[in-house]
Amino acid sequence: MLLLFMLLSQTLLDITHPGTKLMANSQKQQTLERDDYLRFRLPEALKERFKLYCYLKGITMSDTVREMIEEVLRNENLEELLQEKLLQEKRRENVS
Repeated sequence: MLLLFMLLSQTLLDITHPGTKLMANSQKQQTLERDDYLRFRLPEALKERFKLYCYLKGITMSDTVREMIEEVLRNENLEELLQEKLLQEKRRENVS
């Protein structure tokens, strides 16, 4: 449980203390962030539909994914999720 807490705390710290590279987001605001890569698998047909969607909208796939992730995180309370996860882990330890 302590390891989980440390990992989640570091994630929250990374979110609230961005890196040093200057990058403009879709709303033309500039924030300090460092770029990183995220790799994941998609069915080829889904990737092609997404690629076409982005082309038709005139936006990059990266910008679209970044905006979707930002939207999800804006609508979530990470502190609440962390507390729920810690409570689940504590209950799991008490059962064992």
